Amino acid sequence: MIIFIWTCYNRLSSFSPWWTTVAKETFKASKLPFDENKLDKVAAHLLEMYKTSACWQHCYGIPGLLTYIKSKNIPVGIISNFDSRLETILTNLRLRDYFKFIIGSYEVGIEKPSKEIFDLALERSEQKGIQPSECLHIGDKPSLDYQGATQAGWNAFLINDKNIKDLKEKYDFLDPDHVYGSAYQLHIALMKSSGDQLPTPVQEIPT
Repeated sequence: MIIFIWTCYNRLSSFSPWWTTVAKETFKASKLPFDENKLDKVAAHLLEMYKTSACWQHCYGIPGLLTYIKSKNIPVGIISNFDSRLETILTNLRLRDYFKFIIGSYEVGIEKPSKEIFDLALERSEQKGIQPSECLHIGDKPSLDYQGATQAGWNAFLINDKNIKDLKEKYDFLDPDHVYGSAYQLHIALMKSSGDQLPTPVQEIPT
C-alpha cells in the first residue's frame, strides 16, 4: 500500500501576527501615509480573504491527478508547512474530500524536512504495518519536499517547472526521472506506468 502525499509550503510560526506584519509592511513600503488602525483592519481582512477560493487557484492538473489517484483507492494525505487555515482553504477549493488526513506544521510543531513529520504521516494514515519505502511524497520544493522525504525513507516525486538541468546543478540529489513540470505530466506518467488507457486528443483530463 502506498500513501500519496501532496504538499504546500509556508512557514512554522505564529501565523496571524506574522502575516499581519507582512501585510502592513507591504503598504508602508509604498511610502504613502497610512493610518495604523486602518492597516490593522486591512491586514485582518486579508487574512480572512486568503481563506477563500478568491485568492487561490489549482496548480495545473491537480484535480485530474487527485481524481485519478482516488480512483485507485490509494490513501492520500497532506504534510504541509502551513498554518491552521489550510483545511478551510482546501474545503473552499473543493479539494478537502480527496485527503484522508492533513498534517499542518503549525498545529503539530514540526515542519518539513524533519523526519518526525513524515513519521507522523505514517501514523495518521492508519495503514497497519506501512513502511516508509511504501510511501510516496509529491511536492514542489527540492530540499523540503523531495530530499526531506527521501531522507525519511520515502519515495519522492518533484513537481517543478524550472529547467531540469538547472535544478540538477543546484540540487545534485534529484533524480531527473522523478521530476515533472506539472501535475498533469505526472498524471500522464502514472497512467502509462499503470497501463491505463491514455486520453485521445478529443478527450480532456480534468485540470
